[in-house]
Order: sequence, then structure tokens, then C-alpha cells
Amino acid sequence: MKDRISRLRTALTVWCPFFGHLALKMKIHVVDDSHLVKTAGVTRDRQMFLNETFCQPLSDKQLVGLICHEVLHPAFLCFERQGGRTAMVMSEAGSIVSLWNVAHDYCINEMIKNFRCKEIELPPHGLLDSKYSHWSAEEVYDHILTELAENPDGRISIPGEGDGAWGSDDMRPELGEPSQTEAEKSSQESFWRVAVVEAAQVHEEQEGQGSLPSGVQKLVDAITDPKIAWADVLSRWVGEHGRDTNFSYSRPSRRSESVGEFLPWRQRHGVDDIVILGDTSGSMNGREKEIASETWGICEDLGLTLRFLACDTYVREDKVINDVEDLEDAFKGGGGSNFTPAFTLLDEEGYTGVVVAFTDGYITVPDVKPPRIKDCLWVIGPEDIDPTRGKWGEVLQVDEQGNAA
Repeated sequence: MKDRISRLRTALTVWCPFFGHLALKMKIHVVDDSHLVKTAGVTRDRQMFLNETFCQPLSDKQLVGLICHEVLHPAFLCFERQGGRTAMVMSEAGSIVSLWNVAHDYCINEMIKNFRCKEIELPPHGLLDSKYSHWSAEEVYDHILTELAENPDGRISIPGEGDGAWGSDDMRPELGEPSQTEAEKSSQESFWRVAVVEAAQVHEEQEGQGSLPSGVQKLVDAITDPKIAWADVLSRWVGEHGRDTNFSYSRPSRRSESVGEFLPWRQRHGVDDIVILGDTSGSMNGREKEIASETWGICEDLGLTLRFLACDTYVREDKVINDVEDLEDAFKGGGGSNFTPAFTLLDEEGYTGVVVAFTDGYITVPDVKPPRIKDCLWVIGPEDIDPTRGKWGEVLQVDEQGNAA
């Protein structure tokens, strides 16, 4: 079996260079212990385990398909992307399986099929559904989870379960190094990012430009140019620039009840830790309310005061936000575009906190950062511009999908 796998893996570099290049990155173990690995499995640290009894009756094409399937789990960072997606679900046959593993299997098998390589064939009873052809694993996971939530007695279907079914449980981190440090995990992630880009380049050099299936190219692009949710950027920025605070349990955070546990609040030193400036003449298609609400939530968690200034040619509204509902009518339409009166007001007050400014960028702002404020985050839409043209402050540009552009 080892000789057979070695021969097929070498041939794969010719049949389909993308998979061949990635497969050579794995250390493959052939095992005969069905209690360890019933069919096949992979670890975070580039090890692949194949059960000899399961693999023996597979044709060469099917065995190659199995290898391609397994290597795509670590190659497309399934361990790193999992995050909090830890739902365990029941199959129709009563097995408990990882929904994240199931979601990835659907996506991986569609990718392999879309290569249309005559030397690669998926083993029977794999998870395959054409409706997931252009979905991400995250989208498949959410879709199935929603379906199960709407039908509490629902179970997922795993073809051929109990009769040679494979996949759905082949992400096996426990078979690798017992306790990888964060630095080691980061190193593995970097390794696969480079390997996937190299595999794509090798494949197109041999098969021609544009020879990668669109779904694979999309994932390669996502790995080389990952999208970051605007909320993550905002949370980092507020956390880095918010005023110094002290923890206190003298009263609970107002969000304690919503999360079901007692949270500390942070005792403030001073007032007006964060100011939101709203350009009422600009528009982000309503997303400014969503981002402002997220800003309020972050401030609530950190025990920071949030103040809102609505501004066009003058400061039209000035209020402290005590509840997220206070932001509902904050962004009111108006004429003119000038943030200077708002910054002048803050400077006259001696304000030393930070500013989050929502604008389309076509607005008058000071030529230099007001000396007292700590920093400013310009939040703009996909077609908007930096109002300072790069002179001061940081820019968070939010695209149509809600990612930081």
C-alpha cells in the first residue's frame, strides 16, 4: 500500500499539478487500526492517516481522489478557519459528527469534481451536493445549522453511512503534535498559505493561465488577500486607543444579562472617551448605523463614554449615547459638508480622547490633526475617499460585503 500511494502521489504531479504539489507536502501513514482511523484523517501539522483496509479495494483513481480530499483540509486552513464553529450534529444513522467537518467535505468534494481530471475520482459515499458548488465552508455551515435550528428533530444525511462512508470526521488534530504553541500554529498557517500559492502557480505554468476552477481560484485569492470584517478592525482600533481604565465589580456591565454571566465594568477616568462624528450629508447606505451600534457595544464592554456629534456646516446635534437605541435617529440628513466646527468644539473643550468619523470623504476637515485628540478613525464606504488624503488619522473603508477594504 505504501508503494502504491508513493507511485500515485508522484503521478499526481503530472495528472493535476495543483493537487500533486500539495500532496507532496504531507507525511502519509498507512495504518491497520480502525479504532485509530476508520477511513482517513489529517492533522494540523501535515500528517495524513489512511486505513489500509478501507483503501485496499479502492481503484487507483479513487485512492488519488481520497488523497486530494484529505490534503485540502489543511491546505485551505480548515483548522485555522474553524474558530467558534464547534457544533456537533447527529446523522440519520445516529452518529455524532462535526458540522464544520461536514461543511468542508461538501466544499472540498465539489472542488475536486470541478477539476474534471480523468485520473481523479472520489471514493463512493462521499458528501457531494452541487448546490454547494460555489459556497464557502462558512456558508455551508451556517446554512445547515439554520436548517437544523428550524427543525429541532432534524438530522443530516451522510450517504452510505455504515457501509463504507468516509469523510465527515477526517479532521483529526488529536493525531498530531499534542499541544502546539500559538507560534507553531501560526507557522503551519504560513506554510500552507505559501504552499497553496506555489501549487496554483505550478498548475498554471503546466496547464495554462486560467486552468484552475473558479471555486479554487476564489479560495486561493482569499488566502493570498484575506478579507477582514470591519467589526474586527474597529474593535482592535478602539481597544488600542481607548482611555486607560480599571476593572471594577462594584456594579455589573449592562451587557451581563444578555450574555448570561456577570461581567466586570471598567471604571472611567474622565469623560467623553470616544466621540462619533456623523457627516449627515454623506451616506454609507445605512451601514453607518450598524457600525455606530457596534462602536457603542465596544464602549459598553470597556466602560467608555460615547458621545455623538451630528455635523454638516455646524454641529447640529450633541449628545451622550446611553443606549444603542439613541443612535437610531442620529444620522439625520442635512446640507453642507464641514467637520471643522466639530473639531473646533472638541479642541475648545480640551478633549483628549479619540474620534470615529463617518463620512463619504467629500467634506472639509482641518489640515492637520487637532493637537489634543489622541487619534481619528475615518469610516468610509467602498466608493468614498479619505477626507485628509492621507495626511492624518486612520481609514476604515468598508466594502459592500461588510469587509475592511
